Amino acid sequence: MFSGSDDHAVKCWDLERNEVVREFFGHKSAVHTLALHPSLDVVVSGGRDTTVRVWDIRSRAAVHTLVGHTNSVMSVVTQESDPQVISGGSDGFIFQWDLAAGKAQRRLTQHKKPVRGLALNSAKNMLVSCGADDIRLWDLPSGDYKGAASTQVAKKGVVAEATEEIAYRWSCCAMSPRNVLAVGCQDRQLALYDWKQPQPVTGRLELSQKAPCFYAPYQLTKTKNIPGTLDGEGGINAVVFDHSGTRMITAESDKSVKIWQMRD
Repeated sequence: MFSGSDDHAVKCWDLERNEVVREFFGHKSAVHTLALHPSLDVVVSGGRDTTVRVWDIRSRAAVHTLVGHTNSVMSVVTQESDPQVISGGSDGFIFQWDLAAGKAQRRLTQHKKPVRGLALNSAKNMLVSCGADDIRLWDLPSGDYKGAASTQVAKKGVVAEATEEIAYRWSCCAMSPRNVLAVGCQDRQLALYDWKQPQPVTGRLELSQKAPCFYAPYQLTKTKNIPGTLDGEGGINAVVFDHSGTRMITAESDKSVKIWQMRD
């Protein structure tokens, strides 16, 4: 397992022995985000020092320091095909990086506020970004902007013309192997979208028709709290699916970690 923290270091942990086995130094400030490359022995980190750093896991050396963001890097994702590294930052920009050359390929500028989360669909041909302003969709590898996934709440539990636009502070997102998109926010809300089936859930948040993904017809059933955490509900800081896509894990501002079972 890899971790990043306010001590500026990236650490690799042996979970069986519960100890650090490798450390990677180079960031000048807090490390906010990490991503393992799916096929190369590298880990990618982003931090408050505005850089994205690529580390060789075996040698612990910094392969690249990717410079372009003007504010904190909040999220990174990796994939085997180009662009192999994508980052989002508090400057509102998304960068697609050329991993071989160690430089930016494209800068995506549609967000007007900080970008806090990135996710790839299972086909790796679409990117989802979320932030303080919106949820946005991008084509890959071109980086072409596909549209904003505006969220609306139908009044009185009925999908109708009378809706209220809610300004959620989206903070994280994740895509399951089943192409269910989860987006969490600091207002204790968790949105679920089905990437394939355009079927909004009645009386729940639904996407505008200009975006090619919709609310998933799933229920969330909390199955377990990690021992030692606090019960309660808080802003959602991180979300991830397991490899099967049947369980989702959230980390929240109330110091709790929750495991959710996805049920059809």
